[in-house]
Amino acid sequence: MARTNKMKIRCPYFVLFLDWTFEFGFVIPGSTNSWQSLIQADTSDRMIPAKLLSGNVIIVTSFYDGDLLVSKSSVRIFYV
Repeated sequence: MARTNKMKIRCPYFVLFLDWTFEFGFVIPGSTNSWQSLIQADTSDRMIPAKLLSGNVIIVTSFYDGDLLVSKSSVRIFYV
């Protein structure tokens, strides 16, 4: 009797398309600070359709203290 092995392979690929480096000055210990960014769309003829991007865009934000990774968050974007 022949045995059939089934294997499911998922190979997501990641493309870093933008990388920003910010230098924060002195922060008062125990204080609450906020950070905000705005991403502005290109012209419609140069954009990838939302139906292709939805669920395939991940925004990763990492905060470091020198070389020490303090916090990392990942947000997957879905367009509705």
